[in-house]
Amino acid sequence: MGFLARSELRMMDERDLLSLGTWEVSEYVSQLNDKTILTAERGYFNGENFEWIIPSDLSFGLSGAQLNTGELGEFLFVFFETFMAGMNEEDLPESEREQMAMVREGVEKAMELLPEHGLDILPFDMSVSAKWGADTGPTDFAFEWDADGYGRTELSAGISLPTYEALQAAFESEDREDAFETAFQEAFSFRGARWFEQDKGVYDKLFGFAHALGK
Repeated sequence: MGFLARSELRMMDERDLLSLGTWEVSEYVSQLNDKTILTAERGYFNGENFEWIIPSDLSFGLSGAQLNTGELGEFLFVFFETFMAGMNEEDLPESEREQMAMVREGVEKAMELLPEHGLDILPFDMSVSAKWGADTGPTDFAFEWDADGYGRTELSAGISLPTYEALQAAFESEDREDAFETAFQEAFSFRGARWFEQDKGVYDKLFGFAHALGK
């Protein structure tokens, strides 16, 4: 914090420079205009591991969460109505006025149909992580999302990036831009990826919703 207060950026020999710590919350509630949008039994964030100012291990997630898509949609609809109210529709061609009226009618109908098709409340667990091997280069990303009655998605990918030593050499070189470009060209490789998806009812809900909206 002292370096930040003095507007100083330490050189890369100061590897243990930054940490955002670890955070955990329980019984989390997020509201907009007194409407509950998101709740979670537990949430966590790990931002403790940095090399200089480069994160080497970041992760966050929510468990026992519920997203109130109905209330969120109502909130966004307020912005839509505010935008529409700021326009002088009389100055628009009749075709555009008709199109805007159809959009408004469609959004209102979509909001009405969400509860009927089980799309107004979305329960889920979610986790995201990213790890960089600062001394070796391998870097891994992972995303998991699981929602009862909807589906499960797992996505992971592995790449190789320059090591900390290579980045430090590039940072301290006279032509940083060229040095960084060379470092990434020499080190980058795609190591693999995996995508897994399991349907737990989300497609029935979505197609039923789209069919009802189309009618």
